[in-house]
This record gives sequence, C-alpha cells and structure tokens, in this order.
Amino acid sequence: MLVDKRQRYFRRYNVRWNGREPGSPALPLTVPSGPNSIVSALRRAIKLGKATASEGKDTIELIKADFLEAKGVVVLLFHRTSPNAADPAYRRKVKDEVVLRQTVKEIDEDQVVSSHFVISATADDDGGYPAVLEEIPGLSATTVLGIVRRVLHDFKYPYTVKKKSMETNTTFKAEGVKSENLDTALKNKSSLRYLTLTRTAPVDVPDGAGIVEPRSERARYKIVGDPTSDGWKKKFKNFVEGTKASWDQVAVEVQLDDDRHRTIVIDRDNAAAEVLFVRSQLVYFKDDLPSCSTSIVTRIVNASVKLMPE
Repeated sequence: MLVDKRQRYFRRYNVRWNGREPGSPALPLTVPSGPNSIVSALRRAIKLGKATASEGKDTIELIKADFLEAKGVVVLLFHRTSPNAADPAYRRKVKDEVVLRQTVKEIDEDQVVSSHFVISATADDDGGYPAVLEEIPGLSATTVLGIVRRVLHDFKYPYTVKKKSMETNTTFKAEGVKSENLDTALKNKSSLRYLTLTRTAPVDVPDGAGIVEPRSERARYKIVGDPTSDGWKKKFKNFVEGTKASWDQVAVEVQLDDDRHRTIVIDRDNAAAEVLFVRSQLVYFKDDLPSCSTSIVTRIVNASVKLMPE
C-alpha cells in the first residue's frame, strides 16, 4: 500500500441521513452531552468493536469520530491493517551498486494506513452535508461508507408519535459530487477507453432449476476514433440512444490524465447534454504527511475544509 508522503487525492461527497420509519426525526450529527446523535452512535460502535469490515484478510476499522467545533466539521478516522502485506524494502545507490535494506515487522504488528472522512456540521441549501474523503490505496469509499451505513442501521433510537413511544434507526446515503465536464477532461489529455452495456438477466431456461440461474448480461466495446470531433460525438449520441430497446444501462470508462479512471453512466434521454462526473482532486503539501495516524491530522482536515463549498 504505497502512499505518497506529500500529496493526497480527495473526493467530494454530499451525505444525507434520515429516520427510517415514516415521520421519525433524523438524528442530529452531534450532541455534546446527548446519547443519540450520529457521532455518539459511531463512538459506541467503536467502543464495542463493531465499526469494522473485512476485505479478504485485511481489516478496515473506524477508530475515531470527533467533532471539531472550531472548524465546524466531524472527522472520521479509518485504519486498514494488512497482516499479509510484504515487508517494505528500501534501496539506494552506492557508486555503481544498488543497496537494499529490508524492513522486518514484529510478530504482533501489521502494516497499516489511515484515511480521514470529513463531514461539514452545517447542511447546504438542499439539506445535504458536504463531505470530503481522503483517498488512500486499499481504503475504498465503498467499504468506508459501508461501515458508517451499517453502524447507523444497527443503532436504534426512540421517538414519540402522538404520545406513543416508538423506535427507529437511520438510513445513510453518500453521493459523489459531479464536478468534471467530460469534454473538458478529453481536452486535458484524458481518453475514453471502453463502453459497457448491461441489462437484466434473461429468464431461466427450461429445466434449469437447481442447475443454472440467470445473471446480468454485459457487452463491452473498445472506443476508437477521436471523441473530441463533432462527427464522432454525433455518432456516439446515436449509438447510445439506439441501445434503449435492448439494454438497461450504458456506461463509459474514462482514463484520466492523472492515471486514474472513472466509469460514468450515460443519461440516454439527454445524451447530447453536458456529461458531468465525479473526479478526485489532487492536493500537494509542503511537508511530509504520515501514511498512518492514530489521531486526527490537522493538515488533512484543513485541506478537506477548503474543498467544501462556502
């Protein structure tokens, strides 16, 4: 899990949560002295060892949930431990020879990296809360956000309807903020790689019970030609619109100029419109950052806050 010591990628989100039962109030993000809030639910799960997830033999764990009142944000700190990761080696050149130094971990140690998820304590005009995730190799947004979602699902809290005491839990959603224009990305040395069509599985074949079961179908096409030309765009629009009768979804894979890629679902009802997608933002730091920390790293939080809308 290689982490650059002076740069980080950050991905912007908009998060929302609500009480699951109709008419139930949403939990507040934080209540310093109260037991029922998003922060208190996460802290309770941390204390009970239930804010974790597994990916293979690795463990992803939420280790802190802090409200930084002065900055107006809640910060969640995650760790990923990898017991089977190879011990890192370091090299240097001495005259014409390459010298290697192999590090060795102790028996009770695991390699680990950390990631911050910063949530604004103030909702925007649409009722969502701006948030920023520090992207670290091996700490996927799916797993990190999945831990939060599961903890809040398991956390029950009371509410009252017509003097009747009820109980509910929380639904949690996080959507990446679409900020990049596809046309602009292509002009900045990005490229389109593949087009993927998907549709629901066909019906079961006769006498297939207990032997085979349907799965979704996929068709993948390699994109050729010059996507920045007007003629190509018109043909692409016609092709995408022509898939409506047979395919449920069309997605295009974009290779970005920073060696990352994104998969974008195309709106076929408005294929000629501007195509926006979620792109991570690279931030450079003057001084070295730790690859892992057991406490909130202020510089990471400050960078995240700067990426949030004012």
